[in-house]
Formats: sequence, structure tokens, C-alpha cells
Amino acid sequence: MTFRVGQKVVMVGQETSYDVEHGWYGWPPCIEPGGIYTIRDVDTRAAEYGWPIVLRFEEFIIKPLPVPDSPELGLWECGFPGDCFRPVVERSTDISALQALLLPNAKVLEGA
Repeated sequence: MTFRVGQKVVMVGQETSYDVEHGWYGWPPCIEPGGIYTIRDVDTRAAEYGWPIVLRFEEFIIKPLPVPDSPELGLWECGFPGDCFRPVVERSTDISALQALLLPNAKVLEGA
């Protein structure tokens, strides 16, 4: 799945976003299934090691921490696995179906 900065996504999975071995587990309380979030960063560095891409959101920032077992890499902001999110499908509003319910016998004139 392709994600981009500025895109709205909905959380559809509940896999953990943190490394249990290093003391992080579960989802932080700020995020919930069905919640809609705006992507501010798409991190693909972990993908080359077989991990999912990491998403970070405009709605909150997680305090950067040293990378476990690799302090030479510096600080890293934890994110959320992209496979737990899907793009929000934004549809344009069309009220013609509602108008047809209100006026079932009326004919719609094109170009009027």
C-alpha cells in the first residue's frame, strides 16, 4: 500500500506498535481503532529488514528515544506500522439521490 504525507488514514488493525522485548508494548492511549489520522511522515527504513513501513501522524508526536541495541543510530521517534492503517476514501457530496426522494415525480432538467 502506498502512503503519502498529508493523507488521511483510518486505523483498522490492532497489532502492537512497540517492541515488547525493550519495554514498549500495546498502543498508546492516544490512538484507537477506527480513528482517523493525518500522516506527517512515512518511514521506509525498516522495510528493507522485513518490517512494515512506519507512519507518524500530525495529531501527536512520540518522544524520540535511542534505538535499542544500536545507540550509534541516535534518537528515533517510534511510529505505527502501516499495515494497521488504510487510506480514508473521501467522496464528493452528491445530493441528487436525496432530491429524488423528496420529489419522486419531478424530472431533472439538464443544463437548467
